[in-house]
Amino acid sequence: MGDPANCFDENEWKQVLEQTNSFTNPVYTNERGNVVALGTGGDGMFDVNGNPLMPIAVDSGLIGLVPESYFPSNTEERINFEEVMRKLGRFVYFEKPSYVKKMGEILKFGKYVIDTSADEEESNEDVEDMGVEYWEVMEE
Repeated sequence: MGDPANCFDENEWKQVLEQTNSFTNPVYTNERGNVVALGTGGDGMFDVNGNPLMPIAVDSGLIGLVPESYFPSNTEERINFEEVMRKLGRFVYFEKPSYVKKMGEILKFGKYVIDTSADEEESNEDVEDMGVEYWEVMEE
């Protein structure tokens, strides 16, 4: 879970953005699985479940879920990739189907909640269910 731009090379990221209309359609799909991302309203550091000790770094304005099948298969490249991702995002695993939802400035990825509001006041906007059932994260 993190900024999905960090999981793609520049050319593939351009294709992802084109196919999803810059994630206004929150799901990107290819033979490696589904990637889902929601807008944060900007760049910055975002706490997961209110924990300021484990923020997610965002510079594409998106937070999403990227399955392990998108990670490098070469052992050395994978080790380097995982070291970088530990600094920029979080490795998460879903044991059962989970839903992605956007509720105003609150993003929910299953049990993980990210408040993207700058002023930390709770949003009163209605829940918008993105209609994405997502369960492939970190599964091979």
